[in-house]
Amino acid sequence: MIEALILAGSLALVQTSDDCSPRVENAVAIWWLRPLELAPGASASLAAYWMDRPNSLERAPRHCVTNIAFSPEGIVALEADGVSARVMDDAPSAALVTITGRIGDQSLEAQIRVVRPEDAPLRGSWRQAIATCSEGVVPEPIEELVFNATGGFSVTWTPFEVYKDYWGSYRFDPAYQSFSAEVEDGNQRPANLDLAGTASLVGNELILEDVWFGDPTRIAAGGGRCTYRFVRTGTFVQAPPISS
Repeated sequence: MIEALILAGSLALVQTSDDCSPRVENAVAIWWLRPLELAPGASASLAAYWMDRPNSLERAPRHCVTNIAFSPEGIVALEADGVSARVMDDAPSAALVTITGRIGDQSLEAQIRVVRPEDAPLRGSWRQAIATCSEGVVPEPIEELVFNATGGFSVTWTPFEVYKDYWGSYRFDPAYQSFSAEVEDGNQRPANLDLAGTASLVGNELILEDVWFGDPTRIAAGGGRCTYRFVRTGTFVQAPPISS
């Protein structure tokens, strides 16, 4: 796995005249770390990066990425610009495509999972617009709530690169609007979370009722029951959420 190649350590600059070689010793070439979820017709950049440690990325020149191939074929194709991948309109849902390539003397590998919107209605990233809670509590706004198509979620109050406050798994039944989530781990996990309630979608708005996502400014305090309104900010999702 690519994750196993991420090395921590001090920066060691390499003297090189080749702009397709990393400037830092032991840097690993990557596209992205986890399967990227895309709907049919959607595209993703194949810009590559050098990573020498978590959260330390340097973008490689576009011309350095070569020998791009897709397996299986016929589901994802290279765009005319030569640096983007597009999911075919008739791509089957849940198909997993492996992308390979090269940058300098290193190989690249990543995956795209095809996800049709109707199969995972909550999938995407969301930002809290407002929250109304019992007892007049006003929680810190959640800047990034992410759901993926394979049942993973993450909560982040102040997004920074791949950092997440906490993450886990979720269930959503559109027919009954029932929602529940279970936290598996986190960097900052408030006490007294209550993640079982209802969820409804209206256009690009998500309403979560009778839940409590916590508050980083009141880490040990409960907040009773709240109604959160979120607005969709994107649909490019890595699954499961990256833990860091």
